[in-house]
Parts: sequence; structure tokens; C-alpha cells
Amino acid sequence: MLSRTRIGAAMVAAGEAAKESVKQLLVPGMLFEELGIKYVGPIDGHDVAQVQNAITWAKGNDGPVLVHAVTRKGMGYAHAENRPDAFHGVSPFSVETGEPASGSGGAPSFTDVFGAALVGEAAADERIVAITAAMPAGTGLTRFAVEFPERFYDVGIAEQHAVGLAAGLAHGGMVPVVAIYSTFLQRAYDQVIMDAALQGLHIVFCLDRAGLVGEDGPTHHGVFDLTYLRAVPNLTIMAPADEAELVHMLHTALSLDGPVAIRYPRGAGTGAALPEHAELYRRGEAEVRREGADVAILAVGRMVPAAMAAADLLAEAGVEARVVNMRWVKPLDVGAIESAARSPLVVTIEENAVAGGFGAGVLEVLAARDAQPRVLQLGVPDCFVTHGDMAALLAEIGLTPSGIRDAILLALGHPQAGGTG
Repeated sequence: MLSRTRIGAAMVAAGEAAKESVKQLLVPGMLFEELGIKYVGPIDGHDVAQVQNAITWAKGNDGPVLVHAVTRKGMGYAHAENRPDAFHGVSPFSVETGEPASGSGGAPSFTDVFGAALVGEAAADERIVAITAAMPAGTGLTRFAVEFPERFYDVGIAEQHAVGLAAGLAHGGMVPVVAIYSTFLQRAYDQVIMDAALQGLHIVFCLDRAGLVGEDGPTHHGVFDLTYLRAVPNLTIMAPADEAELVHMLHTALSLDGPVAIRYPRGAGTGAALPEHAELYRRGEAEVRREGADVAILAVGRMVPAAMAAADLLAEAGVEARVVNMRWVKPLDVGAIESAARSPLVVTIEENAVAGGFGAGVLEVLAARDAQPRVLQLGVPDCFVTHGDMAALLAEIGLTPSGIRDAILLALGHPQAGGTG
């Protein structure tokens, strides 16, 4: 009856709107129902019978169904319930105490070294701010968040926004450090190009978990960052061979202009002595770690120690290798590459996809030469590497010292090729 009058019709419309608003507020799943998706929940995700019933009901319906199960991370194990971030990805630990088992030889992780170094840098420069996407502990920023809460931003699982926010802060005169896992920066690729690089903004991207990450598997292996970042103009890329170099590279990155990316692996470092004072590296300058005339090995990141160990194994076979820690993936040290080209064989080693990676950059430099040496590219093959023990995965793709040695001996046609184990 109300709807038959002008005033009454307005009252009815207002009442319907109010009813829908209350339903949206109080009834779970209304958003999905409006989209034509049947909604079940929320249910107790730890109640097996509830979950089974919900899934059985969902399977019997036509069309899309969303089952909303609420769980608590670490449920049933007190240490995990109390410290869910510490148990996001676990290595061997004591069941009684929840503490990680020793076995790394006391070497700190790259993540911990980065976190401590950033705190030191921030204490000296109040312009430095840290940004993460829901991973403060995983990226080593917990201490930073405690000591500089007004300069710490956790944007949640929104990597695109993390980079966009960094661009805004950089425009305002701050020096943003964006700490994100290598595999997750892929989500913000457009922002890296358009918001950071195109603007030439000074943003430091610290890419944790670069390279293989073991049991976390194909979704978390950070083996594409050198490939997708090399193509971006104005962007500088570095890769430390050990934790001491990470300290120097962070200090250097903070002093440069424009966007800079530092990529480093998961887990314990090499045990290198950490410097009391960070040094500035000269942009685009590599470091020769070993001399040899039979083969030149150009390596980046965690593959530098592997290359040094491989050189020792090659020496036992009578092959002397020159080992260069390239340090910079962009810009490359052209002089170091040209020097390496005087060897009968140039070998590039990277814990990144061979397609479009560091080795491809070396080939681009050599392509401009009249006389080109033979080049062997070692890295992650054109496949998705499975999950598993780190040592086993590296062995599977030939990035262990013995695997590197065998590949080089084979390329040289050495008498011991194929018989070294």
C-alpha cells in the first residue's frame, strides 16, 4: 500500500536498502551469493566431519560453490600456535621446545644479516623506511619494526601496493627499502616498471629467497628475477656471494640513484666474517677470485663459492680455472667479460633460469665481438624445479661443485669427462 504513493515508494525503497545492508553486515557470504556463487560457512576447519559434510554438499550442487573454513595456524601444537610466523616454513626443530635444530655451523642467515644491516643503516639515515607484504619475520624486518615503528609499513599480501607506496615515499624524499621474496615480486612487475623505473625513483628492492628454496617448491623458487628484471631500464641489479657482501651491497644500494635490486638466497650464509664498517662497491665492477688460463668461470651470488670449489676439483684434473665474482648483473663488467673471452671456454653460472638470465647478458656482450669464445651456460633449466632437499635439487640441475666440474670437463673434451662421478 505504501508503494502506491510517491512518499510511500521512497520509504519502501529505503526500507529495502536498509534490509540489504543489514543482511550484508550480518549474513556471511552475501557478497558471493550476489555473484551467483553458493556459499557454505563459515565452518570449523579443524572439524573433519564438518569439512567432509560441506564438501559433500558442495559436490552435489550445480555451479560454483565456495566453502569457507576457518582455521588457526599451528592448531594442536602450542609452539606453532604461539609463533605462527616462525613455523611458516620449517627446517628441523626440537618438538619439545619448538626451537630450530643447530647444524648451520653458526653462520647467520642472509635474511638475518640483511635485517641487522638495515637497522644499522636506518639508525644513520632517518630517510630510510622499510616496506614488506605480510612477511616481516620472513624478510628479516621484525627488529626494524620494533626499533623504527614509525618508519615500518606492512601492507599485507599486496605486493603491487608495496611498490606503489614505495614510489610515493620516494617522491616525498624518503629512501624506501622494499623487502619481498623473489617469487612474489613477480606480482608487482608492472609497478616496478611504471612506478619505480620509469620515474627513476630511488627504491631499494631486497629480494629474499632468490634461487632454489628447497621444500617450499616450484611456487617459491626465486629463479626468474634476473630474467624479468634485466629487461627494465634504469634498474641496477646486484647479487652477493656471501653475507659480508650483502652488507656492502645494501650500503652501496642506498647510496646509488634510481631503483636498485639486491637478490640473495634463503638459509645460512657461508660463515664469512661480517664487516664492522660497510664499504661502497664501484658500480659494475667485478672481483677476480682465482686466476687460471684453461677456462674462465663467471659466477653470481651463491654460485660463486660453488665455482671456487669446482675450480679446486678442476685443478685435480689438471685444468686451471679463472673464477670471477661478477657481483653486478646490471650493469655487467664488460672488461671482466672481455678478459674472460681470452680463455678457450667461458662458463657462466647462476641460480636463475638460463633463459634470459645472467648468462644471456654475458652472451649479449660477447655478441658484439668479432672473435667469440665458446660459452657454456649453467643455471636452472627450462622447467619448474620440484620441491625437495636443497642439496638434492642443486645436484639434480648440476649446480654442485662436482656437477659444475663435470660439465666443464665435458665441454673441454677432457679425458676425464664423464668418469669423475
